[in-house]
Amino acid sequence: MTVEGTRTARLALAIMALVAAGPSAEGQPRAGNGDERGPSNPTVLGDTGLWFVPSAEVPLSGQWSLSTFRVNIDRQQGFTDVSHFAGGASVGVGNRLELFGSLNARTRIDRDVRPLSNTDVPAAGGLDSDYPFVRDGFSQGRGDLSIGAKFNVLSESRGHPAAFAMRSVVKLPTGEKDKGVATGEADVIVDAIVSKSLSGIELTGFGGAIARGDAPDANLPNGVRWGVGAGFPAPARIRVIAEVRGEVALGDGVVTPRPFVSSDGSLAPLRSLIRNPADALLGATWQAPNGVFVGAAMSWAARFSAPDSFGVSGASGIGDRVGFQMGLGFRPGRRAVVPRPAVPTPRASAAPVALADPVASRPELVNVADPAPAPVAFVFEDIHFDFDRATLRPAGLRVLDEAATALMTTPTFRLTIDGHTCNIGTSEYNLALADRRSQAVRDYLLGRGVDAARLTTIAYGEERPGYDNGREETRRLNRRAALVVELSATSEAQ
Repeated sequence: MTVEGTRTARLALAIMALVAAGPSAEGQPRAGNGDERGPSNPTVLGDTGLWFVPSAEVPLSGQWSLSTFRVNIDRQQGFTDVSHFAGGASVGVGNRLELFGSLNARTRIDRDVRPLSNTDVPAAGGLDSDYPFVRDGFSQGRGDLSIGAKFNVLSESRGHPAAFAMRSVVKLPTGEKDKGVATGEADVIVDAIVSKSLSGIELTGFGGAIARGDAPDANLPNGVRWGVGAGFPAPARIRVIAEVRGEVALGDGVVTPRPFVSSDGSLAPLRSLIRNPADALLGATWQAPNGVFVGAAMSWAARFSAPDSFGVSGASGIGDRVGFQMGLGFRPGRRAVVPRPAVPTPRASAAPVALADPVASRPELVNVADPAPAPVAFVFEDIHFDFDRATLRPAGLRVLDEAATALMTTPTFRLTIDGHTCNIGTSEYNLALADRRSQAVRDYLLGRGVDAARLTTIAYGEERPGYDNGREETRRLNRRAALVVELSATSEAQ
């Protein structure tokens, strides 16, 4: 690598070390702490996101996904059309970390410039930075394996206004360099990601860097990566995805110490200019209740000059700018929950209520030497949330402050936090949203000093509405977390 590439690689390794230490630095993950963002798809690299652009949120701990993609991109040098047939996988670890990987099982490259190399037009007849060793008009073979880790620093499910994550990816040199579909060297990517769910739209963007490994017969440029995207509507089985992503090349392009000879005998320029790529994408995905998803998209290479401007024949120009993407996979959008036997009754007040004492109503049962304490119950208002949000509102904080005080002054009380939603959206997404709401309540009470052993969370989603879902004025009341107090007639000493 170049000096600049070495520095970027060291930074990536340092971040990956931080990622690996993240869960232990935060302590053991709490049971039931969930950051799942509902029906979200894996990217072509395998991690959570849109299509190419990743999201800052990560899966629940232990949640996994499998996917396969047909990836199609176009690049300026050689008017090169690249297709990958890739398989990806990911798993959530500790509710903060996502480990993922993607293997390009088959890579096909169609180079349209004739002759294959052309020193007279270095902007089109040279070598591409990702596939510099293409010697034939059509090449195919085994591609590279990429593995990565994404560490979620901030999450909307934990009350932050937006999600933030760091991602590191290493492309391992497993591809067939002799067939022109790989460089034979490792690449390192480091990205910072920000995402936010806003009015049913998932917005996400990233910025980062790529350090390409230099081959003995070619110096490859590093680059600055960027991308933004949106998926909408967020809580729906069918989502539209729109993205724009690109790279700004650093350095002098692809530099070879000696002439590169193609199969037709043509020579590539010793220095190949890199036209910074920028790709726009528009597509849609459909996800079944069981987590199976399928999607299709079309991409457009915006930074791509028509062949006629270089006097190069053999390329279609407009056709080479268009790429067709397809995806298929499995991404479960739910977590296991423990059902409760009874439907909780809606509560409306935060005042303590004294329960009737059956012993006091029958004086003949009173034992003066061993009086039985009269149990006391606290009934609290529901904690209401905005549509598709798990952020606590000021009114909810007031109720939770009262609940924290009651729990601290009555050590024998335990609290179950039931998470609920209305019926808008898929059941899987609503179950995950209900979990985030109950976790937001739990996290606030923990911050007030309540012992975690006295708190239990259960996510019901839309399954147990307390109000009519047929009208919006009552449907909104189902977007709530209910506080259920469990009473104990025994004292703390007993």
